[in-house]
Amino acid sequence: MRSFQVFVPALSAAILLSACSTGNGTTPISTTPNVQTRLAHGAVISNVPKQFLYAANYGSDNISAYSINTTSGALSAVTGSPFTAGTQPAAVAIAPANNFLYTANEDSDNVSGYSINVSNGALTQLSGSPFGAGGEPFGIAINKTGKFLYVANYYGGSISAYTINPSTGSLTQISGSPFGSEQLPDGIAVTPNGKYLYVSNGGNNGGSVSAYTINQSSGALTQVAGSPFSAGGYNDALGVDSHNKFVYTTDLTGGVDAFSIGAGGVLTAVSGSPFGAGTDPWAVNVSKNDVFAFVANYSSDNVSAYTVSPASGALTAVPGSPFSAGTSPRGVLADNRGKFAYVANYGSNNVSGYKINPTSGALTAVTGSPFGAGSNAFALATCRVASLTTCKPPKL
Repeated sequence: MRSFQVFVPALSAAILLSACSTGNGTTPISTTPNVQTRLAHGAVISNVPKQFLYAANYGSDNISAYSINTTSGALSAVTGSPFTAGTQPAAVAIAPANNFLYTANEDSDNVSGYSINVSNGALTQLSGSPFGAGGEPFGIAINKTGKFLYVANYYGGSISAYTINPSTGSLTQISGSPFGSEQLPDGIAVTPNGKYLYVSNGGNNGGSVSAYTINQSSGALTQVAGSPFSAGGYNDALGVDSHNKFVYTTDLTGGVDAFSIGAGGVLTAVSGSPFGAGTDPWAVNVSKNDVFAFVANYSSDNVSAYTVSPASGALTAVPGSPFSAGTSPRGVLADNRGKFAYVANYGSNNVSGYKINPTSGALTAVTGSPFGAGSNAFALATCRVASLTTCKPPKL
């Protein structure tokens, strides 16, 4: 178990998932044809019948489940919520094809698996769950087809890789797993095309991002030439855009590192990176439409919001950013339609909800926000019911 405090370079590590901000946070942006065009071309999906949100509660060892009002963004607790997890669940992810949800349980060194009831959002633990992982699993990611699952083992210094049984959801370790990583791997993400896996690394020697190619048949990992790629100090959460172009990672020294993805998965720093954020940015999320990005700032109790340049990946603060959140926000994400954003507040044990202005990206609190959660709300996942049979997460 790690003690969650604000860290400075002389201290040891701490963690979470998702964050970002810009170097000129006060510069307003104008409404551009580019933003309008990208939103018009299917970026915001309408008439979604049901959406669910899940919060991993690090302190109470459970998962809060909510139904999202697709008109207002308000959250309503799912019947039976919260659902029991392992010890200190620090990450949560949803498989896109088979309605499975998984949590990485840091202090019990395992992964819990659940089936999602698409009619009401309730969770049922899978047979064989929990599944063993490495030392202090902290980040979790699943590929687009729902075939492979990856876990960053923070103190284990490795990546556990699994195949997901498409019928039962059970996890089987891939040959060669766990795969080696750098010091203190934390945030983890698979590109939407399923080709590459990226991992953010902390440690006393400064941060970095490791890159791997994914064997499309077996799921095995091979490090990309030149990996790891240098980043800021104490890199934590990590996110990718939906077009396989950019990688973002939070830097506890106060910024967001941005990279473009080149041939073979090689990373190159985006001009202007790192981009400024609030105090101790912990989590970063790029909305499904790739127009906006959001960062949860742990020590300044707010959320930074940005527009994303589709050409360069550079971040520009939206008017009014940062926006107030609860106490010690640690997780952030936008819903499947790019209409609402949610923040997991570790210190105030709740979830803040916001409506995203589709033109500017500014955030306005949803009526009724914040919504109660378990102890130390930590990480978030969401899905929308597709064809009334499958609950699909964003960007897949």
